[in-house]
Amino acid sequence: MEKKVDPRVRRTDNLLRDSLIELMDEKSYESITIKDITERATLNRATFYRHYEDKEDLLNKSIDRMLEDLFGDASKFYSVTKDPHELQHYVALHIFEHIARSNKFFHVMLIKKGIPNFLQYLKDFIFQFYDHMILETDVKEEELPVTKEVIVSYISAAYIGVISWWLENDMPFSSASMAEKMIQINMQGPIQLLGQNLNR
Repeated sequence: MEKKVDPRVRRTDNLLRDSLIELMDEKSYESITIKDITERATLNRATFYRHYEDKEDLLNKSIDRMLEDLFGDASKFYSVTKDPHELQHYVALHIFEHIARSNKFFHVMLIKKGIPNFLQYLKDFIFQFYDHMILETDVKEEELPVTKEVIVSYISAAYIGVISWWLENDMPFSSASMAEKMIQINMQGPIQLLGQNLNR
């Protein structure tokens, strides 16, 4: 059974995380102090240290939680469905809905490059998810026309590129619309989509 988190603890965690992200939007991460974070969160230092060792601990755990929420219960979902379109729809919609809800965090970390290695960290996280998903399916890797690593790398890079474009342009399309666009790209490929239009 999953351990339930006390709502008061979750609220404090969210306050501290949001305060850190707001400050990172205003100045460099290196210049931010614990005092800055606690004052912004209207909490005292003792409360901070009951939850985190230092600001690096706060940042790392905030990133872990954000990325863990990126796919929701997809790992359970793909164990009960063999329909690739159904699975893609669940994953894509959950990703874009989560980013929309947490757009400040992802804008600061991904677009403003809050920390230098976040882009690679996100890409690795998406890669690991799809790599594991393929392992859980009936796909025979030796029968694939392209190696699994290349396919998963392509999907990971595609998600990063589309998410970045969406955030940079102030999310001009809804989460549902972006999910459908992502599914089209993943299922048909960009060249085929362009070809459909060029051949009209």
